[in-house]
Amino acid sequence: MSNIKKLMMSGAAGGGGLDVDDVFETFLWTGQGSFSNTNNIDMSTEGGAVWIKNRTYASGRDWRCFSTGLTSLGHHLIQNSTSGEQNLGSQGIQSFNTDGWTLGSGNSETNASGWGDYAAWTFRKAPKFFDIVRYTGNGTSGRTVSHNLGCDVGCIMIKDINNANSWVTYHRGVGATKYLELNGDSSSLTASWMFNNTDPTSSVFTLGNNVAVNYSGREYVAYLFAHNDGDGEFGPDGDADIIKCGSYTGNGIANGPEIDLGFEPQWVLIKKTNLSSDWVLMDSMRGITTGGYDAFLRPNLQSTEVSDELITLQPTGFKLASNSSRVNSSAASPNYIYIAIRRGSLFPPESASDVFAIDQGGGSSNPALVSGFPVDMAIRNYTTGNNHDIANRLSGGRMYTDITNAEDTYGSFDYNNGYQFHSSPTTAEYHYMWKRAPGYFDVVAYEGAYPGSQDISHNLGVAPEMMWVKARNASAGWKVYHKDLNYQGAGDTSSLLFLEANYDQDSSTNIWGTTSPTDTVFTVGNPNTNNNYSYIAYLFASLDGISKVGSYVGTGTTQTIDLGFAPRFFLTKGATQNGPWYVVDTERGIVAGNDPLLALEDGSAQLTSYDVVDPIANGIQIVNSSLNDNGQTYIFYAIA
Repeated sequence: MSNIKKLMMSGAAGGGGLDVDDVFETFLWTGQGSFSNTNNIDMSTEGGAVWIKNRTYASGRDWRCFSTGLTSLGHHLIQNSTSGEQNLGSQGIQSFNTDGWTLGSGNSETNASGWGDYAAWTFRKAPKFFDIVRYTGNGTSGRTVSHNLGCDVGCIMIKDINNANSWVTYHRGVGATKYLELNGDSSSLTASWMFNNTDPTSSVFTLGNNVAVNYSGREYVAYLFAHNDGDGEFGPDGDADIIKCGSYTGNGIANGPEIDLGFEPQWVLIKKTNLSSDWVLMDSMRGITTGGYDAFLRPNLQSTEVSDELITLQPTGFKLASNSSRVNSSAASPNYIYIAIRRGSLFPPESASDVFAIDQGGGSSNPALVSGFPVDMAIRNYTTGNNHDIANRLSGGRMYTDITNAEDTYGSFDYNNGYQFHSSPTTAEYHYMWKRAPGYFDVVAYEGAYPGSQDISHNLGVAPEMMWVKARNASAGWKVYHKDLNYQGAGDTSSLLFLEANYDQDSSTNIWGTTSPTDTVFTVGNPNTNNNYSYIAYLFASLDGISKVGSYVGTGTTQTIDLGFAPRFFLTKGATQNGPWYVVDTERGIVAGNDPLLALEDGSAQLTSYDVVDPIANGIQIVNSSLNDNGQTYIFYAIA
């Protein structure tokens, strides 16, 4: 989001702060020549660090940490090594820019063509998030070093810049009497001479006299991660937490405890502290899949990316989904520490193109479907006829809008600018792609708990106006909530539609828990939405100039629907009479003539012989009686 828009929103709210996306990013790419990563994170003015790792080369490659605070550009440290500062010159980062960073042609560990896929994590210096401090050792126990976090310190990673010493790591989950080694798998080690048995404050951290942290005359760099505890200063109101550093005790069962962060994370680093164990790094870009395998890397090792079922992401934290000793052992009263960074953005989108895209198949590019943003949900439509696939990043799974099959795995979401459904999509395929954003769209995975009702947390930030809900691990139909359905009259909360059918609205007792959704939860209480299955829910809302969820009553003659924008995507369905879930879009054509029509509940080829809608400047005209029967109610969803 632009700084101007943030200032405007902040002024209206009486205060405001940075977005998550202003200070952190996970970036994925395939090795290539020199390039600039334009992520709108100001690394030039503010400073920060970039961790880079080759994810996929079979024999593994070192981790590389480039940052301000080191000798110069190209200089870096290796997280999995005790080595001092290294210099890659033209093969390393060439510049920190006001909108990201530029990487050279690289070697096998940073950016070499033919050497596989890479990941980079950008951490910008910002109060209450991240800081970098360079200091000269003085050999004195009790020596303090100033920092600029301005809040509780969650974790400190210290490295002797010029000499072979371990990465000495403080974490509030083990305290200042012990330390961990980022470059090793050791349990927490007791030593007063690292942090002088003194926890850091909001302005200083304290050192002992050990050579690894405070030898007289040597140069050190410290990377500090904040711990927000209701005192974060991010988001439109300047009151949101975005980083937590905590600890938990494992229970050794697959249905492990949920770690309550108060937010959904996108990046999680975990380490067992009472026994030897690798560090485990996961992020939602590479894939933390609900009910599936999670891609993870180990910062203490050269090894390539591997996967296992470890955690699931929740709207308010993460849940342990495995008895893997990496994250959830029960042996010897296991203690684990973590760093978790919140999923962004905290601000509503400024433009529909930031959160919605349509792309036609016809190439084998990587990714095959280009959106310009990380895709959280996508629908594939065939103009020549086929099932309509719907897939999402959160579960990593695919279902269909026109049939009731359970979820399977197909496609890949680990791209910053699109997704790959399969290697060579044909020109008959059109893909609609959504990004999650406050006030616009959200995705929630949850577990049913029948009998009874339960509130399901979400991060839409407003009450959802339309929801599509389906069991993932059972052959069961889609249940659709829409704010304007009223089977039993105004205020009815038992009404629903079926996405895979053209039926008119129906009613099912307690399906939405007899209550309307709110800006934080929606309620389910019927076996159709709350049986003992795993579910996925897609939540949609109206956002001025971006999207519109609404309804209209047919007139039998041409009528205008005022949306406040000219739609690129328009979905409509008869609510009080049977009728298809018709989709028109500007890629296939919304014209003053016959419109190509696809129906989400029908796998048939698109219809091209009917003029149903016409484009206008601030909305759409309904011109065909099949979508405009006199006295009948129709629901719609439109995106600019």
